[in-house]
Amino acid sequence: MNWFSSSLQAKRRFCTMALLLGLCGYGARSFAQPRINEFLAVNNRGLTDKDGEEADWIEIYNPSAKAVSLGGWSLTDDAESPDKWPFPNLTLGPRKYLVVFASGKDRTAGNELHTNFKLNGDGEYLALVQLDGSTVATEFTPEYPGQRENISYGAGAGGKLQFFDKPTPGRANGSGFGGFVQDTKFDPDRGFYDAPFRATITCATPDAKIRYTIDGSKPTSSHGKVYQGPIQINTTTTLRATAFQSKLRSSNVDTHTYLFAEDIIRQPAKPAGFPTSWNGHPADYEMDPAVVNDPVYKGRVAG
Repeated sequence: MNWFSSSLQAKRRFCTMALLLGLCGYGARSFAQPRINEFLAVNNRGLTDKDGEEADWIEIYNPSAKAVSLGGWSLTDDAESPDKWPFPNLTLGPRKYLVVFASGKDRTAGNELHTNFKLNGDGEYLALVQLDGSTVATEFTPEYPGQRENISYGAGAGGKLQFFDKPTPGRANGSGFGGFVQDTKFDPDRGFYDAPFRATITCATPDAKIRYTIDGSKPTSSHGKVYQGPIQINTTTTLRATAFQSKLRSSNVDTHTYLFAEDIIRQPAKPAGFPTSWNGHPADYEMDPAVVNDPVYKGRVAG
């Protein structure tokens, strides 16, 4: 993480070089001026605006002991358009927070502000630019990392970038964590098969431990087999996997189902290991023998 001050043009040149070296990420010109302190790019059942909608949001914090006028400052998600959304004439008090909805509604009147852009949950450029239109107060460059639902991102202790399980719009950030284990990859892909094969699971995160299940249950840090090599698949199988690493949050649960048509056609009404009910209703997995054995349909079903 780098803290530096420069014009927007010079900063872009720096970041181009730094990106090649793997250095550039979050830049804040000074701890003593307003900065982007936290944002939420995937809001589901979180903070709502006055329209009752769950919009993305960006939190600005003034860490200084003096009030600062934000009139003419800008938020942008485009490095080529630093003044994309200018703030109206307002003052942010000392050690105060301001939440701006990144909803695309473009509202500057009243006490609820909305930018003219939304945040991209997959990651994008984001910056707070000062009144002169060139000095960057805070920027995430070339883009912030991919975000997770209802998990915010911002400055933790000492300005270190972290994710936060409990977003705190308008309040001080709590304790956070550094990131996530990358999702697992399966080979071959889910689908229909007519012959046995061996499935492999990989994860690009160094030192990650993969756990998997074949009974439909969710792998956890203490549940599921530890992956140690290719898995033999001989019959219809639901393979689920999660990767873990001590310093990061676990990956998403990835699920691939390998279907063998003959198994499906002949499976009983209550196969071993399958859920016995669906939302309170008795489960029935059997295909009607009168259909699959009927000469009219048998060839089509088997195909």
